[in-house]
Order: sequence, then structure tokens, then C-alpha cells
Amino acid sequence: MTALDERLVRILSAIVESYDRQPPERRSRLTHHRTMDYERFLEWDDSMPTVTRDDIDELHDLGWIDLDYAGSGDYLVRPTADGRRNLRTYQREKARSERRPQQAVDLSWPAVRPVLHAVVDLWTAAGAPLGGYVAMRSIAERLSVPPDDLATARAIEALARNDWLDASYDDETDELEAMPTMRGLAARRGWPGGDPEVAAERLLATLDEVAELAADDDTRGWATRARDTLMEVGTKTLAEVVSKSVGNAM
Repeated sequence: MTALDERLVRILSAIVESYDRQPPERRSRLTHHRTMDYERFLEWDDSMPTVTRDDIDELHDLGWIDLDYAGSGDYLVRPTADGRRNLRTYQREKARSERRPQQAVDLSWPAVRPVLHAVVDLWTAAGAPLGGYVAMRSIAERLSVPPDDLATARAIEALARNDWLDASYDDETDELEAMPTMRGLAARRGWPGGDPEVAAERLLATLDEVAELAADDDTRGWATRARDTLMEVGTKTLAEVVSKSVGNAM
């Protein structure tokens, strides 16, 4: 939604606010009226943005408002769930850019994988609830970072885009929350199967465990060095090696 011009954003925001301001038990669509002299919502005063039929048609084409038609030719308008989500996304990203203009974040796999591990660990510790998401504040606390840490939020979003996590923003609080997918769980908990990337992460996770649980310094040091070397090589390269090794074994 960040590509929208500011005027359409203001209109959508005003539609959402006006619609939600009504008592829930008497909530109805807003009425957009057009005459030869003006076009406006009947519920709005002069302080609200001017809205044309073209504006409404554009927002409707984007799927962000729902339209019905009155017998008089008026438009009856309400925001859609998709419109609300996109408005929240726009507002969230704008607030982030104002708080942290052009802040760089590290999205390399060594920087991101602790976030995946934290989500899997917290989710399983809570009993692996079906549909149960882990709140961003809990993930941040686990990683010892601020609750609104941008790098952690971007890592969660990136992991979700690549099907390691399922993540969304809560409709009421707008807090980011996440839970592992089966792909993420297989990588972190050693399940069989999965693609080469999952197998590569499973190998790294195994080396993590060996380093953590080793009874002697030699084994611990070997596992740590092996893990660090493999991550320096790059997880994409590691995944390719794993894939070829599996293919040759078959």
C-alpha cells in the first residue's frame, strides 16, 4: 500500500474511522452522494477530505472498500478486511520510517536463524498449540532485544515469506506474531524429509546441539568450528552440497 498516493490513503483512513465510529449495533454503510454541485459523504463535514466517484471506484478496484448502490444512485460504502489490513500496513511502515529513517538490518542467515529458533522453542514450550502464535514481545524477550526491534520484525517477515514461519499482525493490537510451519519445525527439530535448505539448517542445528551438550572441550570446539565454517561458506552453498550428496546416495 505504500505506493498509493497520500490523498487516497487519507480517504481510506477517513472511511475506516467514520465507519468504526458508529455504535456497533447501529452500524451502517456510509453514503456518498453526488449532485451537479458537489460529491461527498453525507456523514462528513467540511473538515473531511473531498471524495470523488473516481476515488471510490479506484479504492473499490483495489478491493479495499465494498460498494452497494442506493436507488437514488448514491454509493453505499464500507471498508473491507483487506482495506483495513493495507491501511494498517501503510501506517505501520510510515511510523517505522519516521522513527528509524533508512535503518539497515542484517538479514543474513546467521543473523536470522536465531529468530527461527526462538519462535520454534517458544511455541513448543507453550504446548505447540494449533493456531497458537507467539507474540513479538515474547520473541524479543527471548532474544534480549527491544520489543519493537526492527531487525527482529524484518527477520520474522522474511522467514514467513520463505515458509519457515507463519506470521501476521494482530487485527486489534497490530502486534507481530508468529508460529513455525512444518518446514521450520523440520529444520529445527530434526524431522526427516524436507528440501535441501531444510536439511542444511537441520545440520547446523545438530552442530549447535553438539556444541551445547558436548561433555569435553575438544568435541565442543570441533562442533562450533564446523558450524561457523559452514555458515561462512553460505547456507545456499551448503544446501547445494546437501542436495548433491543426497542425490548421489540415491
